[in-house]
Amino acid sequence: MREEDYLAAIWSVRAPCEEMVKAVSYAQFGLFQQAVEAGEDALDRKFSNPTDAIMKDRFIEEHYLSYLRQLNRWAELPRFAQAFNCCNHRLVAECDWKLSDWRNMHNALSQLGNEYPRRDKWRIELLWGYWHLCGKARSDHADYVSPTLPQHVERFFKLSVDSVIKEWRRLPALVSAVHVPYLQATQQVMELHEASGIYATLNNVSYGRTPVTTTSLIHDMKSIIKTWKNRVPVIMDDLTHWHEVIQWRQHLFHEVHRTVSSSFVQDNPMQNHLKMIALHSFVTAMIQFAKVARKHHLYFLSMDAVEKLQANEYNMAQPSYLKIKQDFKSRLDIVDSRKENILEAVEFMEKTSIKFFNAMEKAEFFSYKGVFFAMLNKGDEANKNFSMAIQLNDTVYRVWMHYGDFLEHVFTKDAPSRRDQNAILNGTYAIQCFMEAAKAQSECKARRPIAKSIWLLSFDDATGSLAKCFEERTANVQPSHFLAWINNLLVALLGVEGKHIVSLLIAISRQFPVPLYLPVRQLCAALKAEPNSQQPLWRCSNVLHRAKDFHAATLNAYEALCDGLSSLSLDWQHNALNQLRRLFDSAVSAAAAAADTDSSDMPIPTEVSALLTEMLKDFGGVEELLSDPEHAKLRSELSSDPELQPATGSLQSAIRCLSRKWLPTIESRARRLPRAFLLADRAPPLANFVAPALADPSAELELPGEQLDGKPVQHWVKVHSVLPSVRVLLRNGCAVRCVQLRGTNGRVYSYLLEQDSASSATPPPALASWREASVGHLTRLINWILAKEKEPARRLLQAAAPKCVDLGGGHRLTEDSGRPLSLLDAHRAANPAPEPDRPLVRWLLDRRLATTAAQLPARDLLEELIGDVGPDLLLKRCLAELAGPSEFFTFRRVVTGQLGLLGLLEMTLGLEKAGPDRLLLQLDTGRASVTRQVWSSSVAATAGSFASQAADSQPPTAVPFRLTPNLCELISPLGIRGPLQAAIIASARCLVLPKYQLAAYLRCVLRDEVILTYRQANGGACPEADALTQSVGQAVSAILARLQALAAFEGAVSVVPDYVKAASDLDNLAAMPAAYQPWL
Repeated sequence: MREEDYLAAIWSVRAPCEEMVKAVSYAQFGLFQQAVEAGEDALDRKFSNPTDAIMKDRFIEEHYLSYLRQLNRWAELPRFAQAFNCCNHRLVAECDWKLSDWRNMHNALSQLGNEYPRRDKWRIELLWGYWHLCGKARSDHADYVSPTLPQHVERFFKLSVDSVIKEWRRLPALVSAVHVPYLQATQQVMELHEASGIYATLNNVSYGRTPVTTTSLIHDMKSIIKTWKNRVPVIMDDLTHWHEVIQWRQHLFHEVHRTVSSSFVQDNPMQNHLKMIALHSFVTAMIQFAKVARKHHLYFLSMDAVEKLQANEYNMAQPSYLKIKQDFKSRLDIVDSRKENILEAVEFMEKTSIKFFNAMEKAEFFSYKGVFFAMLNKGDEANKNFSMAIQLNDTVYRVWMHYGDFLEHVFTKDAPSRRDQNAILNGTYAIQCFMEAAKAQSECKARRPIAKSIWLLSFDDATGSLAKCFEERTANVQPSHFLAWINNLLVALLGVEGKHIVSLLIAISRQFPVPLYLPVRQLCAALKAEPNSQQPLWRCSNVLHRAKDFHAATLNAYEALCDGLSSLSLDWQHNALNQLRRLFDSAVSAAAAAADTDSSDMPIPTEVSALLTEMLKDFGGVEELLSDPEHAKLRSELSSDPELQPATGSLQSAIRCLSRKWLPTIESRARRLPRAFLLADRAPPLANFVAPALADPSAELELPGEQLDGKPVQHWVKVHSVLPSVRVLLRNGCAVRCVQLRGTNGRVYSYLLEQDSASSATPPPALASWREASVGHLTRLINWILAKEKEPARRLLQAAAPKCVDLGGGHRLTEDSGRPLSLLDAHRAANPAPEPDRPLVRWLLDRRLATTAAQLPARDLLEELIGDVGPDLLLKRCLAELAGPSEFFTFRRVVTGQLGLLGLLEMTLGLEKAGPDRLLLQLDTGRASVTRQVWSSSVAATAGSFASQAADSQPPTAVPFRLTPNLCELISPLGIRGPLQAAIIASARCLVLPKYQLAAYLRCVLRDEVILTYRQANGGACPEADALTQSVGQAVSAILARLQALAAFEGAVSVVPDYVKAASDLDNLAAMPAAYQPWL
């Protein structure tokens, strides 16, 4: 299956020497230069054991040679062709075509014959095609193209295509890493076929045929060159594939240039045009290769590729800016804190001649020059270069971002002088730069400047200078760029800068009323309950009324849809099941909090008693069924149950009674009910809902949460209708409603309609869902960063962040896709006993008694529960659900990487621990997600714990993320050593890269968390500016310190194995609270 992380884990166990382990570990994360150095040390080792000597030969063949290929060191590879018992003719042929040694390539292919594996047949035929196109004429010392050449190439093209198709049909049906080489082969074979067409026309040009033929050749070449520019590999492809594609294009363009230059017709008017086309294309291909090598962090390889283009012939073909741009961008990435490296980069730019650059290129050049001067702490020189860049061209995104970053650093580095007028001017200028950068067409490019601008509002003075500047400059930015930041803007509306945010929110509501309407309505409802929030309430009401004035029909239809969804009612049995489940969870939490007390007959706490009283008052949640005999009987029995009496009952007896009697009874009744109902029976207005645009073309409703993905506005899917049937699902012991909406594209989208509170009479805390939304927003920003780097991208590391919309009143609409499976559902399916919560009750009560009596210790009790539940119940469920071994292997590989990424986010960002009911695995895709994830505590407390743990060099003694026995059994020990740890390290190494500036997004998101937490604890008051910036700064510094510790990989040694060991350690798991359910 070609899973490199699994192979690396095997080599880490079986390698005969430490140097081999280091080499494989370095290559696992793209550090091929270090891998070659460690591999050379391994080659110097002498092994007397025959088995170790065989492993050394395998290491050379399977690993070391691939490292040299990645570094483009083809001249060193031929010496290894004789390293085995016989000559490796395939390796010789592969090196010769890269080095343009066509005669030796022909000899190697001829000697190879049919002695190669079946899976390599397509490559051998491809090499024969390369030789016929580029090598045959040179081997025959001819200056023309043979007329029979296209027929020969066509034959090898067909053989290669047949071989690729045959090998593809032998692969598993589920696409995985093993399919990638054949997808890459398809591109190479197609380019061979397209090049043969150029050569066929080139034959006529060589003999001086009609000008029409020459014109046709120029047209064909331009068409193919345009196609090839758009048909490039993706960032996750290995540099070997990139080099093969670029190298082939270079050979083709060089052959066209050579053939046209040696044409018999010297006075052909189109000859120079053809030569320049070939020369331009050759240089463009080399620059493209240099760019990819730089993005793969092989900077010296990128600089070497640019250095080869410094010949006069190539400089005439292409403006030199595109070449040196890759050079000084590589230098910018490799410079560190040492002054010598920065001075060397500045000296290189000083020697660069810019007289042939246009205005935009000169602006970028001076902006990069300013960045280097800023690194040397030469502020005046940096400011001079940035100003010059702006004067040359004021429309370049990167120039504004560089200048804004510089001014932000100057403004925020000195805390005591931030309130000075000169310092405020720097902050104002920084916001101006960021807002100019946010005017970019791409929404992705506008994310960082918007985040930085919102964060700078925290440093505003009493006159509101920064907020005024923000208000003025946002008028020129597209409102669609702010859709993902609506909650952040609404939080800013609560502070002193809020009066300058109103105009931006009104501008957003003018074009996009639907994404803005519900958050503003929720904020208005929350502010009405606060005594001293008249000004923020007036601002929110103003935005809300203006939105209704602009789009009355749209918002009326949207409000009708949301209110109709919120009014959907369940059967009284389902409502009673949800009420009992929330009561049971509340009692479990109370018992876990009091686990250290000595009393074995603890009375029912006040909060649990209040919830119990309210449930008895509104049992089932449907007043119309009070006359139902069965409902009345159950309610009477529940009210008279002596173990549930708040005055006389104990907490232990209430937990036992709920788990043994009432929950199984109500759940069994709920399972016998119909699994669906019609909207016409319970919500007639919703059943008749159709697209409002049919009545009013201006009234269009987007699907809930459509703006969260960052898709272009023109690609949003609108709501067409609501399907007439609503499904009722039992998940994690609760009943949820599944509503289906049909989009205007014809597809059906499923959403779960959930309710937070135990009954509609108990609303959730104000803006409680915003804390979850902020975590989802940050997760999407992190996904965007991970997709831009090779190592996370090739491992498909994207944290799932389902779309979730708060409808108000405790109701929320969450996107439901695939076949989700939680640990709790897997346990319930594998143990259909009358008491599905028996392990939880026993763990909670027996461990509590263990503190006062001679009961089982916590670890022994945990081991016994693991044996009772079964450590492999999740593995068995997945094996039963998936079709075959290849599907299971691919599912397990994806799940392993997803769990590693979720674990990284959980232990670095300080999120709540993932419980067995909130960790979901998608059986059809392998994606993993944690529902309703919020910050574990206040930001200040989280920052303190992070700082202490980051400073402690000892292994962690608590569970950093969820890796319980069932997950370990599913992943396997090899998966833990390989893909799981690789996912954590690769993600951490990506997130700490300075060019992505993760801190900018963290500050903006955590700013809202601090403000909302402070307002909740202080009656609606906002924190002081200094306290706000200090708390957020401490938290961000601690998060980045933890990421840096996990990303460190010096000497192929990492601290990640210590955290993985702590997460699966039974002693640590035994110390977790009962709600964590560590036996699952």
